[in-house]
Amino acid sequence: GLPDVMNASRQGTEKAYREVARPTASISMPTINEHTLGQLLQMLMLSTVVEAKLRGINPYSLPSAREYQRHMWDELNRTDEQ
Repeated sequence: GLPDVMNASRQGTEKAYREVARPTASISMPTINEHTLGQLLQMLMLSTVVEAKLRGINPYSLPSAREYQRHMWDELNRTDEQ
């Protein structure tokens, strides 16, 4: 059934990545609730920051981040005025 297909797909992907020495990670969550999902999202956010720093990129000072912040503040100010 579908669980077998999903499991075979995951295992095939992991094997293909191992064969070419491509880094990958499997995450298993025995319990899914607000707390554990929050922990997962926090870990993913922190790993993104670490990866950027390892690549020599400042994740907090990208031009696109500044544009995002500018648009966000424009939206927040517009919402406050209404």
